[in-house]
Amino acid sequence: MKIKRASVLCICGVILLFLLVVSGEVAQAAKGVITARMGMIAPEGHPVAVASARFAKLVGQRTGGRIKVLTFPGGTLGGETELIDLVQSGVLEMANIGISGAYGPRFEAPVCLFYLFPNENAMWQFYGSLPYKEELLRVQRQRNTIMVSMNWWQGWRHVIANRPIKTMEDFKGLKLRYPVVDTVKAKFYAALGAKGEPIEFPEVYESLQRGIVDGFECPLYWIYGIKAHEVAKHLTLTYHITYLNSPIVNRAFWEKELTPAERQVILTTAWECGEYQNELQRQKRDEILEKMKATGVQVYELSAEEIKKLVNLCERVQLEWAQERGVKDWFTRIRAIAQAAE
Repeated sequence: MKIKRASVLCICGVILLFLLVVSGEVAQAAKGVITARMGMIAPEGHPVAVASARFAKLVGQRTGGRIKVLTFPGGTLGGETELIDLVQSGVLEMANIGISGAYGPRFEAPVCLFYLFPNENAMWQFYGSLPYKEELLRVQRQRNTIMVSMNWWQGWRHVIANRPIKTMEDFKGLKLRYPVVDTVKAKFYAALGAKGEPIEFPEVYESLQRGIVDGFECPLYWIYGIKAHEVAKHLTLTYHITYLNSPIVNRAFWEKELTPAERQVILTTAWECGEYQNELQRQKRDEILEKMKATGVQVYELSAEEIKKLVNLCERVQLEWAQERGVKDWFTRIRAIAQAAE
């Protein structure tokens, strides 16, 4: 009887062990591979797209293949406003975008206001400041998103046109394209004596070719990427705007689908790939300038005196913007931080 009882207990133990193993396997299987799609407007070959592909590869490796990030460059999933909405709603898990006015007027400042930053360090001081971080945390809660790495530098924006711009006066009478959703730039053009023309980015090349506009402003990679140098042969290095991109993640996806360890992998890897992207940006700048010069593009540097005249003019427009947007006190604080940076 004791032997039978021992046998029964042994069999029950084996069955229990089997059930525990199976249930563990089922739980692990239930987790499975997590697929996260990351949209961006940067085209193939752009530093953002290259570094995002690196991010996807490293996240896969560092999570043992559990998180599979799929990148969609070139605006295939929509423009930046659409990407923000898709991530906010949870239709899309991730995006890599410029943090712009789509998040509110305070985020419009670094991407729209001419000569807000006197140098690159001023930009980093702005993004690292307490007023900006406070606003960032507030908006993230409202927009149901997590910004995982605010260090993807996008370089400086410059102006390419069909005639030379060597002084502030040379802007007068020019027809310059600005993004349809970015009406603030039209105010700066008007202050310079130029006329702003709202044109979608895919139509810029044809607009230059047909003479609808005389020029436009953009980071060098975008100018070169759409071959604007084929139809506009005068590039002025104005250094009037610089800003950051950030990978963003849907909050529900972040909190419910990822473990704390996996979140840390994404945070660490995103920052690391942001630094990698920054180095690519710097390398591409010199490479692109040389390629454009080789096609006959004339490159001009504004003198310190001309830059000072532009800064003085644009400061007035900046204050008008802050007053209209109802953020004058906040803007006064962050501008003081930017101007204090060496």
